[in-house]
Amino acid sequence: MKKWITLLLAAIMIFSMVACTANTPAEETPAQTNATENNTEDKQEEAGAENEQANAPEEEKHLRIGVIIGDSTQDYYNLGLAGIKSAIKEGDELIVYDCSQDISKQYDQINDLISQQVDAIVLAVINADAMLSGLELIHEAGIPCFGYDQQLSEEGTALVEGQIYISDYTIGYLGGQAMAEALYQKNGEYKGKVMTYAASYYLAGELRLKGFNEALADYPDIEVFYNSDEDWASDNAMGVVESVLMANPDMNGFWGWSELPTIGAVQCFQENGVLDKMAITSNECSKTMYDYVQKGYIYSGTELNGFGVGQDIIAMVYDYFDGKEVGTKEANIFNVTLDNLEDASTPFALD
Repeated sequence: MKKWITLLLAAIMIFSMVACTANTPAEETPAQTNATENNTEDKQEEAGAENEQANAPEEEKHLRIGVIIGDSTQDYYNLGLAGIKSAIKEGDELIVYDCSQDISKQYDQINDLISQQVDAIVLAVINADAMLSGLELIHEAGIPCFGYDQQLSEEGTALVEGQIYISDYTIGYLGGQAMAEALYQKNGEYKGKVMTYAASYYLAGELRLKGFNEALADYPDIEVFYNSDEDWASDNAMGVVESVLMANPDMNGFWGWSELPTIGAVQCFQENGVLDKMAITSNECSKTMYDYVQKGYIYSGTELNGFGVGQDIIAMVYDYFDGKEVGTKEANIFNVTLDNLEDASTPFALD
């Protein structure tokens, strides 16, 4: 009996040892360990690379922007271009044209910019109606377009992404208001005989002249007796004004739609010894006009802030490409006289 018990105990011990051996994990070889570690490291590196790619900032696209200014002989457009250049981001490219107030030339320049596949076009609106065909070309090409200077018509506005406009009517109206005050300052009454110099064959000149005349409609004793449509370069304007002055010696007021005819008029009045009796206003506030106001040669110049408009139109372009909402904005303009010289910005925009 003891022999059987001894055999049974031995069998139980052998079974227990086999069971324990089966439940013990096999020991990995060095080669197996290294393969496992390398595989884990590879997966971690791959995951890290994927995360870096996902988190890396997108490379910024540099823009090529076509710009068509209205006329490089006018300070307003030169200041506008200077504002545009000051606001352009590093790495972006400007392609600049001057249409010289010529619609057909502007149309050709639009075609050229389209063929160059620029990213955006900024153009001076020199004739809101006549340039509709050019805007349609840009729209059909799928190029974002931004206008500045004159206000576009409703049809034109629908063809651009945004615009910053200066109301030519308001410019003229401000000039008329200033003329009434200038005559009152000179004579003590709202009375006078006024010559105007505005190229009314341009829409801008037509609207400015309309605004000027309507501002003076409330002053029956102020007569606007003559407008010159002739070339407004200073030398030519000087001769034109002198001819009008000789034929109308009782003339005592002059309004110029821009800087150049105003310079010619001042020179004419100085040479003829009548500057002191003249009430003079200008619809521009360039450095020269600012100096004329300061010296008392003219009563006022209108601050159009071309430099600021240039900066604002480029800011609008960038807002558009950043996905921000853009649209129509009217520029702030006002008369600069001796009373508010410190508010003028144009004369110092390039300092």
